[in-house]
Amino acid sequence: MNYFCIEVENMYELKPKLYEEIKKRNISPDRVVILSKKPVRKKGFLGIGSKMVYEVWFQILDQDNNNNQKVVESTQKQNTLPINQDMTSPLYKEIETLKKMIQEVMIENKKIKEITTSYLKAKEANFDMLRKQMIEKDFPIGFVDRIIERIDSELTEDEKQNFYVIYDRVKAMIASDIKVASTELVISKKPKIVILVGPTGVGKTTTIVKLALLWAATKGRKFAFFSLDKYKAGASFQLKSFAEIFKVPMKSIRNEEELKESLSLFSDNDIIFVDTAGTSQKDTLTINDLKDHVKILKKFDVWISLVMSAVTKYKDMLDIINRYSVVGYNNIILSKIDETNTLGSSVAALCETQVPLSFVTNGQRVEADITTLRPMDLVYMALDERRDV
Repeated sequence: MNYFCIEVENMYELKPKLYEEIKKRNISPDRVVILSKKPVRKKGFLGIGSKMVYEVWFQILDQDNNNNQKVVESTQKQNTLPINQDMTSPLYKEIETLKKMIQEVMIENKKIKEITTSYLKAKEANFDMLRKQMIEKDFPIGFVDRIIERIDSELTEDEKQNFYVIYDRVKAMIASDIKVASTELVISKKPKIVILVGPTGVGKTTTIVKLALLWAATKGRKFAFFSLDKYKAGASFQLKSFAEIFKVPMKSIRNEEELKESLSLFSDNDIIFVDTAGTSQKDTLTINDLKDHVKILKKFDVWISLVMSAVTKYKDMLDIINRYSVVGYNNIILSKIDETNTLGSSVAALCETQVPLSFVTNGQRVEADITTLRPMDLVYMALDERRDV
């Protein structure tokens, strides 16, 4: 068993000091028993002067209930023996007052525990609901847990009791983590080279035609198409069909020498749109070949976008972003957002990698299905609060 003493100048000081002592020691008030109270004269500074104080001693009972009962009974006998004959004596009244103080501390402590427990239960219920909803929307578990950890540290305890306050803060937090790229194509030196890179099947060819319509055809700019895809059968044919519709030249390029010659031949164009070979992000040979071609193109003013499909899994997205980084892209175009009901993986990948988002595509219509999105709009879509795109 342990003991402690509280020193006070008057009994009004005892209750708050007793409460602080119990809180500091992290013990239950019902384990505290009054032992004694006695006046003591304390000397002043450097022995000059003195004042009367009270030393009130308490005992902390151990966890053994049987032993505690014996101690309590013994203490009660000690406290009551001198005053049984006169219940109006000052000592009796002081002991009763001290007992009452401990009871009050016990009641206050119980209320605090109840409030704390209630707060914790509500907070955990709200966090569990948030976690479930985000995971259902394809946000990765690790990303969700990091968001909840940030929310837990930033919100007040009162705010954590309200799910909608938490939800609004989460949306704002995620939106603030999404970077966006400027989609205004500035041509400071001709020709401007627009290059799209990315895996097979993400819609690079269709997307580059959409960009040609957005940045060139509707603005009266002179432009041409290059195809660096020497692996996919029919890739050049698809781009050539669009070139015929626009009535602009299209050059299919097989090697670095042809690329250099074509750049010289079409140097009077405002923009050259370059479609590249799609490949698995694990095909390092093809990606390195692409890197060599892009190195030549980088002698001009370039815009390089990594095109990723919104239907891609989160871990694959991170892998694509990492492996294609050798090419030197500076923004991401998120394609096929109309082909999935869950954008959590895409949003998480943008937040985690901090690569700016430029455009999203949401269909096959060349003339319409490409747009920009504000970060909050993308977050709303990811959390199934869909807005028109």
